[in-house]
Amino acid sequence: MKLHHEQREMPVYAITVAKGGLKLTPNTTHPNGLVEQRYTQANGQQTMLYKNTSMPELAQSLMFNVDRPVVDQTGLTGRYDVQLTWALDESKTSADGSAAPGLFTAIQEQLGLKLQPVKAAADVLVVDKVERPGAN
Repeated sequence: MKLHHEQREMPVYAITVAKGGLKLTPNTTHPNGLVEQRYTQANGQQTMLYKNTSMPELAQSLMFNVDRPVVDQTGLTGRYDVQLTWALDESKTSADGSAAPGLFTAIQEQLGLKLQPVKAAADVLVVDKVERPGAN
């Protein structure tokens, strides 16, 4: 199999700083350390806890929860501690505010970030050639 990466213009979600401003906690304890990741799921909610993550790393992890690639357009270069809780089924969020909001609302309210649908360059993996294995 022969593969290569390339940038293609396509529908993506751009992660940007929301109008209300950033609500992330800068990580100052391990600026060059590894990212710690934990996910929990209970009562129809998902919680994502990251320590020492960058915005490109956060964008990459969010791709598993949306229907298109996520690209970082925040311009933020630091590392942050992130805790995000959202309802897995937005139709089951409650009007009284006792349940977690949907993912897009949670990102804006809890992190001060916004996911916006745009067309932008995204990294894609292109399959150039596939051959059946030989007899050896």
